[in-house]
Amino acid sequence: MRHLMTRTGSGPTILAGMTPRELDHLMEFASVIEVPARKVLLNEGMRPTHLHIVLEGTAELFVRRGRKESSLALVKRDMPFVLAAVVKDAPYLMSARTVSDARILCLSANVFRSSMRRDSGLALATATAMSDAYRSVVRQFRIHRLHCAQTRLAHYLIGLQHKSPGADTVTLEVSKRRLASLLGIKPESLSRVFAGLSHYGVQVDGNNITIADFRALEDLSQYDYDLDNE
Repeated sequence: MRHLMTRTGSGPTILAGMTPRELDHLMEFASVIEVPARKVLLNEGMRPTHLHIVLEGTAELFVRRGRKESSLALVKRDMPFVLAAVVKDAPYLMSARTVSDARILCLSANVFRSSMRRDSGLALATATAMSDAYRSVVRQFRIHRLHCAQTRLAHYLIGLQHKSPGADTVTLEVSKRRLASLLGIKPESLSRVFAGLSHYGVQVDGNNITIADFRALEDLSQYDYDLDNE
């Protein structure tokens, strides 16, 4: 089974420190699934039977009440999601679906917990992954609580630009509707917020965003490279 997760690399980081024997045991109860875009993988309230790790593609974590829905985070390659629910054997607090076509590694939740108790490398990697997820939530919470919609959008764009140093144009990773939800902005207001950034050199062409005056946008964004770029 190990060869299934190594087709695109050396395998998920969370499993990298495991002993070969324990990894082989864990992978005996694993599978890799090919999932189309917009496929729901799990629903809040369910008790986890598997730990999911993205091998290729992108997934989205979201919550829904009636017709109201809000995106919480994007999960990309090499990232496990809703790990805390698996570790605690507790109901999911959120749902997950694919954004794009994806390959997902599914590990038995029971076997994963047993391996974590026996394998110190997996235990440490799990603690690190959960710490990363926690810090990501706190970072997002800080941005939403401290900044207005315009600054939140500027902050997001500066973060995208930092991934492509020197580029004047960045490409949105998600649809504008999903971006609005991630940033806590009403979808119908996002165009107006983008228009407000034109004073800071931002030009919009579909999902391609040109940043003509990086310094002005950076000042508006209040991007903290020590706190926000970990």
